[in-house]
Amino acid sequence: YLGHVVSQSGIEPDPDKIRAVREYPIPMKLKDVRAFLGLTSYYRRFIKNFATVAEPLISLTRSADNRPFLWSTTCQQAFDYLRQLLIQAPIVAYPQFDKPFVLQLDASDVGLSAILAQKLIDEDGVQREHVIGYASRTLSSSERHFSATERECLAIVYGCNHFRPYLEGVRFTIVTDHKALKWLHHTKDLNSRLARWAMQIAAYDVEIQHRPGSDNANCDALSRAPVDVVSNNTITSSYTDPCTSPTIIDPGYLFVLDYFSHGSLPSPQRFIPISLQNNVTITTTPIFSSPSLPFTSLANIHFGDNIQLYDDIRVAQWQDSELLPLLNYLQAQQLPDDAIRKTILQLATFHRVIDGVLYRVVHSSKLNTENPSSATTTSSEPIFNHHQQFRLVIPKSKIIDLLSLAHDHPTSAHLGRRKTLFRLSTRFYWPHMRRDVEEYVRACKLCQQYKASNQKPGGLMSPIVVNEPWNTVGIDLTGPLPKTRRGNI
Repeated sequence: YLGHVVSQSGIEPDPDKIRAVREYPIPMKLKDVRAFLGLTSYYRRFIKNFATVAEPLISLTRSADNRPFLWSTTCQQAFDYLRQLLIQAPIVAYPQFDKPFVLQLDASDVGLSAILAQKLIDEDGVQREHVIGYASRTLSSSERHFSATERECLAIVYGCNHFRPYLEGVRFTIVTDHKALKWLHHTKDLNSRLARWAMQIAAYDVEIQHRPGSDNANCDALSRAPVDVVSNNTITSSYTDPCTSPTIIDPGYLFVLDYFSHGSLPSPQRFIPISLQNNVTITTTPIFSSPSLPFTSLANIHFGDNIQLYDDIRVAQWQDSELLPLLNYLQAQQLPDDAIRKTILQLATFHRVIDGVLYRVVHSSKLNTENPSSATTTSSEPIFNHHQQFRLVIPKSKIIDLLSLAHDHPTSAHLGRRKTLFRLSTRFYWPHMRRDVEEYVRACKLCQQYKASNQKPGGLMSPIVVNEPWNTVGIDLTGPLPKTRRGNI
């Protein structure tokens, strides 16, 4: 039922869903990480300390637009461990409301965990503790600065609220490894935070028991070192470190927006489309010095819906009267003799032609800049390095088409001028891009019709709109006025 198998013994995950988790590929971008967390979170009730175990993966999704996507060894360990935990997920027993509940709690530096259990008699007549459900969550940045007592008390509040349908109105036992909480209701000197939480806990009929951490392995072990458990396991040779492979090729011809796709590529090349919602770390390898890997793969990258805009841009570049002299010089060393000769030589220092397509070279200001003259190299094996970023040069005839795709397309969501400019400036280049983006977004008819106005509302005094002469007549009335001694008004 809804991805669960309900039997006489209890509830367990659907084996078909577990198979999907077991065969889930290593995430290559932020969207894959979120999809994996969504799949495993559906079964988090079967996993002890799910939030703490998944913390390395969850941390990748925080402020993702401002950080590069970096799949570390810790992320890989958490990914493998989560799959293993779900594959070995235990059967969750049915609650018996005529038996007392036991709520086991623990807090670590990164998360909270709670286990609801009951002591039930098995078929062999022996009484054993059975899990009713697991619950966990990560701590926020401010909560991680709480003291140990405050974090443990927060775990109690979280566990009681999460399992409230089971615990409200019945007497149950809380088991914690923090002995100070045993005297929570008898201590008069509580700070404001602990006092508020103590009042919330007082709404339950609860007895707090202390169990040392060594005896509270259910909650404590994973909370303390959730990932180190797998650090001793040998990673098979089939695993490839995602930090170094697959390689994301450096030049800006991975310019596609979220709605762009790429064609099939021959092995061993492997291009990963970059989504502008995910800042991906771009690395370089000696792959560019290999003559066996030509740049013909650029032609395979295209826009969705069979819009071959990449090929159109390449053709339009050679048809553009302003770009043609620069293309001829970089491609065939043909330099004009007229007044633009000096301008072409200057532009050639930060432009490059690859597969007949013109790119603008952008040097990182934070790194040592190489000799600009190297950009004029016309060898069939151009040199790339992590100091450079490439922007596809857009001819004038294609600017409107690109603006329409970046702003008007259904997957572009009619973003504002700042976000639209960011999406374009990280992949493309043309002069006065900021001005063109601002004018295009400002003139968008749909945005004007359906988006809320950002202007401040007018004041109480508003001018009267006059449609025709004598439409409105204003008359000032005054008096009666007092008369002077001489009878004047």
